[in-house]
Amino acid sequence: MDAYDSAWGIEGVESTGHGISNGRGGELTEIYIPVRETNEVVAVSLNALPEDPTDVLEILQAEQAPLGLWLEFAKAYLRQGKEEEFKIVLEDGSSPEIEKYYADSKYERIRILVALAEYYMRMGRSMKDKRKKDEYFTRTAGYLNSATRIDQNEMLPILARGQLALTKGNLDEANKLFDQATDRRDNKAESIMPMLGKASVLFHKKLYPGALRLYEHCLRTHPTGPAAVRLGIAMCHLKMGKHLHKAKAAFRRVLQLDPRNVHAHVGLAITEMNSGTAHSEARRAGITEGLHLLGKAYAMDGRNANILNHLANHFLMLDDFDKVVHLGNTAFNHTDSATMKAESCYLLARAYHAQGQHEEARQYYSTAVSLVEEYAPAHHGLAQLELRQNRVKAALMHFEKVMAAFPGSLDVLKAVGSLHLAAGRKEKAMEALQNAAQRDPSDPETWIELGEVLEGTDPTEALKAYQASLRLMRRAEKGGGDAPPAALLNNAAVLEGAAGNGATALELMTEAVAAAGIDIEGEQLVIPGEEGAAIVFNLAVLREEMLQPDAAKGLFAKVLEAHPAFADCHLRAARAARAPCRSGRFACACSSSPLRGRRPVRRAPGGTALRPRAPRWPWGLPRWRSRAAFRACGRRPDSSSRGAPLPPAPPPCCPAPGRCPPPCPATGPCLRCWCCSTALGPNPPLRACCSSSAASSLPAAWPAAAAAAA
Repeated sequence: MDAYDSAWGIEGVESTGHGISNGRGGELTEIYIPVRETNEVVAVSLNALPEDPTDVLEILQAEQAPLGLWLEFAKAYLRQGKEEEFKIVLEDGSSPEIEKYYADSKYERIRILVALAEYYMRMGRSMKDKRKKDEYFTRTAGYLNSATRIDQNEMLPILARGQLALTKGNLDEANKLFDQATDRRDNKAESIMPMLGKASVLFHKKLYPGALRLYEHCLRTHPTGPAAVRLGIAMCHLKMGKHLHKAKAAFRRVLQLDPRNVHAHVGLAITEMNSGTAHSEARRAGITEGLHLLGKAYAMDGRNANILNHLANHFLMLDDFDKVVHLGNTAFNHTDSATMKAESCYLLARAYHAQGQHEEARQYYSTAVSLVEEYAPAHHGLAQLELRQNRVKAALMHFEKVMAAFPGSLDVLKAVGSLHLAAGRKEKAMEALQNAAQRDPSDPETWIELGEVLEGTDPTEALKAYQASLRLMRRAEKGGGDAPPAALLNNAAVLEGAAGNGATALELMTEAVAAAGIDIEGEQLVIPGEEGAAIVFNLAVLREEMLQPDAAKGLFAKVLEAHPAFADCHLRAARAARAPCRSGRFACACSSSPLRGRRPVRRAPGGTALRPRAPRWPWGLPRWRSRAAFRACGRRPDSSSRGAPLPPAPPPCCPAPGRCPPPCPATGPCLRCWCCSTALGPNPPLRACCSSSAASSLPAAWPAAAAAAA
């Protein structure tokens, strides 16, 4: 063990003047023992201390030296790593004989007992075995009880009790003890130590702004205070992520006061490695300097889990997974901090995850979560593994925990919205995606997903979302970015057509066909996959609705040639084969079927590509047609079809009604009249109640289409 470090501020920060000080910064080279009844002194070089501490103790006892010298010699031995000699000197200084002889030296006796308590407290903190840890903490409490009995009004024992509670994780108890210490004096003098203790409690509670205010108040009150004050200021700035230049300056000042402060080396390394922008010269220089500082810290304390984890993270970025595994395991085995262990497990999991060893990665991610339940990075890793196995709801559970830890993270919010959409929770998906779009309107993929959520409830807003995404992508394309994908163009075209913007829809759909790599003008039309078939099918329907039946028939035929099982295309081809009657820009209501296909091609949740889906064509006419629609072709509708849900009695031209719900003649075995919507029952004769010519024009493909739809 290196020289003992007391922790009044942040864990590992040295105390100054009380208990044990490591003597760094202006440390003595000799200790002078006054010779009794003379003006002479005996000088003992700290670089040549006797191997046997009893030689020193005999001199101290013979000369009846001040009791404070016992503590100075003990610290000198500890600075040289001689722990046994340290304990021998202090235990002699707290023996009953010394207590009796130095009865009036209460403060010095308290300091010796508190120093022993701090030593065993640190030993207990480093133990992994709970039984041994409790044994050391019990010895710590025993020494503090002895110190309290000497003088109950002295501040040092109460401060040490607060530190013990802080070490055990009892933050509220520690805060109460530091409050009690505030009302007492340190050898009849004021001290900033209780305030440093309260700042430490706030720091451990992650209330960094409050901790920073206390540390700054300590520095203003005592400008020449210990390095612990400046280290606390630096750590608060680093944790808050603001004013990193102030954190860097404070870390440098700590190293001037204490060149061997490991925590200052690590903190300064982190600030250096995060200086400048990504891939800049400043960042590269900062990484080099940061690694140098981590190397120095590692040389001083090669078992420090914080240092080992930072080095493991660096080698993870370099894909040196063997070193990551070695450093991560070493860090895990040399700390009892649950947070440090969780970080070590997370780094190990990432190393295995990057190598494709998913079961090992899952094991370490799960261990990290079991150690610290709210450890967000491990939840993020588990969410990725769940998504890999298409377990969307399990992934969403982990991502919600990540969002709870980082509520301001826009990336996490977008991921949660995407997963809600994939899980079918459209209201929550809409809420998350609208929030993300408001906070970052420059992300086209957020607009795509928002449009997908709004398609079924608010087509107008869905179209606006698609249009926003298209604007952003076209702007990026001019700067060398990717062009809008075919599926986005397809979806926007569908909604433009539903809004009555036929020309715009045709332009977008033509662009979608080109984006899908389909040459519809070529002699041999190659339609790749379902996505391509859906886009060409939609273009054919658009041609049909814009009164271009020949072009539509040709495209339907080509789609069916490539995909003969495409039921929707069979139905549309059957419709296009009938003789159309004109009613404005759409086909006549009498010859129009309110066909409803499937959903359009849309974007895969959480991905950059658009997932192929069978199309949904929402331009079909309403199920119950208005009088104006029938008047357009010169036919007079039956009075029973004026927007009523079902006619009370079928007209003479229709057979007896059936009870089957499908609204159009090709969506099931039970059919309805195409004009008055009267149910025709199963297997009706091939005639329509309003137009015998329409029935005679049904193509041979119709029975196959009906069978496929059934």
